[in-house]
Amino acid sequence: MNIKRNILIIMIMTAALMMASGCSGKDQTNPSQGNLPETTTDSSQNNPLSKDNSFIFPESATKKLTEDQIRGLETPKLALARNEIYARRGYVFQEAEYKNYFAQKTWYKPDINFQTDDLTTVEQYNVGLIKFFEDTIAKYAKQYGQSKQISNVYKLGQNVSLDMNGDGKTERILCQKENDKVIVTINGNSLKIDSDNPSEYWAVVDIDQNDSYKEIALGDYGPSDDLTTFFCFYDGKTIINMGKTGGLYNIENTLNGSVAIDGSGKISAMARSRILQTWFYSKEFSIAKDHRLQEVPQVLYTAYPADYDVFVLQPLKLYLNKGDNTPVLLIHEGQTLKITGTDDQAWCLLETTDGKKSWIAVDNYDTLRNNGLKARETFAGLNYAD
Repeated sequence: MNIKRNILIIMIMTAALMMASGCSGKDQTNPSQGNLPETTTDSSQNNPLSKDNSFIFPESATKKLTEDQIRGLETPKLALARNEIYARRGYVFQEAEYKNYFAQKTWYKPDINFQTDDLTTVEQYNVGLIKFFEDTIAKYAKQYGQSKQISNVYKLGQNVSLDMNGDGKTERILCQKENDKVIVTINGNSLKIDSDNPSEYWAVVDIDQNDSYKEIALGDYGPSDDLTTFFCFYDGKTIINMGKTGGLYNIENTLNGSVAIDGSGKISAMARSRILQTWFYSKEFSIAKDHRLQEVPQVLYTAYPADYDVFVLQPLKLYLNKGDNTPVLLIHEGQTLKITGTDDQAWCLLETTDGKKSWIAVDNYDTLRNNGLKARETFAGLNYAD
């Protein structure tokens, strides 16, 4: 399916928007923390405090929720959905907003004897799944955009004058879209770069502060949000295509962190994993002798961001070491695992909440060797892109 502007729902921009509109999930044992949304999914949309007997998830007390049900809900709505599980059992809320909200529900009957430990296994599972998505949204919104990078950002079609090769002379630079290409023109010389869906912004960067060159970074959203950044430089006579990385560099001076340039001569860029459905790790690039980009091979690629959370939908066993033949570490449903790295061939490194390192093996792209099931049957939290 096409996921235009959607690949980063949990990961980058949409996560930030969700955080802007609401709260992050709090401690699961203290359920009534969060902000009241302006509307609900029930019949009282124009007045969320009107009397009604509706639920966001009517069967969350008796049936396990699915990832598809939860995805797309804004953080405040997630907090309400989690708290209505407690409210259905009579949890006595201390915060005025939750007191007011649930007081309007005809089914809400406060019970001072109710303890959170009284939740059934299904209710605990649903609380954990909702909390997982609340925490994930908050985590990624915080992580993205924190790196400081060296750049000047301009719009396509904007004329710019800068010294690009360190000779003390100012170059005349113009980057503009023409049909399915972006044309970079410097001092009358042009380079055409194929571009599916270019960002309207481009940047002048300094990949290596120890050389005399500055580089141009051109972002592209791709046909289905396969984010790409193209690089080129000017040697004084010719504009040379340096190659490309995954990730998007800049959007109007807003850094999304998926391409990091710190002036050291290396680039760290987001890349889509080839196994276990869609998640991301970091690739490193350096500048070769001809000033083109070259990938720096890695035995284990680090997850991007530093770890990638998944929620375990059903029990499975993990391998203690890469290359083991038999998985032995039992992980129960409802637990959260962090994907911390991959060889991008067959193995992914995981970490449990108590810090244990372990592995899963993947065959045929998304079939877990550990249990023979598809990744989406075992984990929530992965993106399913085309």
